[in-house]
Amino acid sequence: MEGDGVTIRVASTDEELRFYFESAEREGWMPGPHDVAAFRLIDPDGMLVAVDASGTVVGGIVAAAYDSSYGFIGLYIVRPDWRGRGVGLQLWRRALDHLGARTIGLDGVPAQQSNYAKWGFVKAYDNVRYVVHGPACACGGTASTAAATAAAAEPAPALPGTADAAACRLVCPAADVPRAALEQYDRALHPAPRPTLLHAWLRLPGTASAALCTSDGTVVGFGAVRQAAGGGWRVGPLAADTPAHAARLLEHLRTAVPQHACMSLDVPAANVCALHLMAHVRADRTPHACGRMYTRAPPALALHRVFAVLSLELG
Repeated sequence: MEGDGVTIRVASTDEELRFYFESAEREGWMPGPHDVAAFRLIDPDGMLVAVDASGTVVGGIVAAAYDSSYGFIGLYIVRPDWRGRGVGLQLWRRALDHLGARTIGLDGVPAQQSNYAKWGFVKAYDNVRYVVHGPACACGGTASTAAATAAAAEPAPALPGTADAAACRLVCPAADVPRAALEQYDRALHPAPRPTLLHAWLRLPGTASAALCTSDGTVVGFGAVRQAAGGGWRVGPLAADTPAHAARLLEHLRTAVPQHACMSLDVPAANVCALHLMAHVRADRTPHACGRMYTRAPPALALHRVFAVLSLELG
């Protein structure tokens, strides 16, 4: 596909694949250094880049076909000096062509949601970024000054399911749980099966993970934290039956992070249980939010179990 001297093709070289991470880092999206390698496992042919006549990458988009019925668009970036020249539209159309008749999801920043709506995307809910600071709050983080003052005056709200969560067995890393059990739990959390991504994600270098299981081995939650660009850490996924189960997992994940580092979580605002957990751990809500949008009716998910999405970039 040609236009303005640009060719759209499948990313194949290390330089082309590095474009996604380096560009996302410049945009402040806090990618993990190994995220792209994991994303590529889903659908290598959906890793699309725009290159100029010299072969330099000037834009990219990922259109991941999870299966024959569902796909997700993310990491949609055009180099600043190439914006306004139609490169983004070429990438976008190629991504839609690649995904075909599938239901398509994406996480859109507020400024772009009206543009996505013109292409048939409808907002289902917001994913909002929260940050847990330092070593001293309920999940192992230190609240900001304002939150700490409020915390001193008012105890954290109680979490339902505390006794059940305490009775569960903590399995570290989560990859030690039988694959089928993790896949079964994750299946209710995502519109399409994603076993290849899930197991690779939990094993990425520098990632810590844990799962909670009942005495009979039933999975009732799991989560992971990974280092991100800019020195921060991102929690995702974090999934659990109750806020108390999620809190126990988050407390454990905090032990894998440097004492004074921040942990960021992208939380579905439609899950009131997740918002309850954020209040309990005195996390700070940031201005960063993306709208989860779909081309068809929102898939039926156990959203009450999703306390942090795996990744805004690929759902």
